[in-house]
Amino acid sequence: AITGRFEDEGWRRRKDGTLFWANVIFTAMRNSKGKLLGFSKVTRDITDKRQAEEKLKLALDHMERRVEERTLELSRSNIKLKEAVQTRDEFLSIASHELRTPLTPLKLQIQGLTRQLRNKTLLNLPEERTLRIAQSCERALTRLSTLIENLLDVSRLNSGRFQLNLEEMDLVALIQ
Repeated sequence: AITGRFEDEGWRRRKDGTLFWANVIFTAMRNSKGKLLGFSKVTRDITDKRQAEEKLKLALDHMERRVEERTLELSRSNIKLKEAVQTRDEFLSIASHELRTPLTPLKLQIQGLTRQLRNKTLLNLPEERTLRIAQSCERALTRLSTLIENLLDVSRLNSGRFQLNLEEMDLVALIQ
């Protein structure tokens, strides 16, 4: 070497025949005039260091695989969450439409009754007509109540607070 120094790492054999990983440095020895006198050789056993480095590399490889696995799991979870959000949005759209359906006739009936009360013409309505208006309002309110209870059941199911009470039932009677 130009600098008069050479360094290498590799397997070496001890006098007893066992192998070890070594760091070897050869250095040219010169006198004050620069004349080559010979070489010095320093050999250090770095087997423990190499084993520690290999263990570290294995640990890093394992960690990289775990990170890849977790990233894949998170990616799958993210897809499921997006699907859940889309399902929720679709459900909310349908639920709001279903809630609006009975509200419209109810609102119209109540507006009509209010107008007739203001004009004092409600008293002139036939009893049969007044009864139909009241029944229509009652049906709309019942449908709204049912829809709201169904929504609450879904909420209870999702939160784990929904409880089923199992009872025996005569299926023949139910079908008839």
